[in-house]
Amino acid sequence: MRSCRNCCSERVGNESAHEIANQFGENGQNGVSPMNLMARRKLVVSHPMGFHLRPKAAFAEVAGKFEAEITVFWEGRSFNGKRMWDLMLVAAGMGSEFECEAQGPDAEKALDALEQVLAKDHDSET
Repeated sequence: MRSCRNCCSERVGNESAHEIANQFGENGQNGVSPMNLMARRKLVVSHPMGFHLRPKAAFAEVAGKFEAEITVFWEGRSFNGKRMWDLMLVAAGMGSEFECEAQGPDAEKALDALEQVLAKDHDSET
């Protein structure tokens, strides 16, 4: 497996969290988006085991690569999407949906990357 400058501990398929964030323009480098840009989207958990430890770790790591603040809404509560320990309380099973909000210059790109994280099979990595 490839290593990403030793900064990424979680692999997402054959890509590191850093590589996924770079695909989507880490830190809003296009300079077009205002600082208060907000995007919100429903994300679907597609893995048969649900939103378990590996995808939570990958989600938090990818979220951390973006400047935008990431908030996950689940069952009437909100959680910091950049903190895996917050995400541990999100018990979303397969087919569940949760809202994810990003606020910052790279909000849309962050949500695109996080949607990709949830689409990966994290159990096939060994």
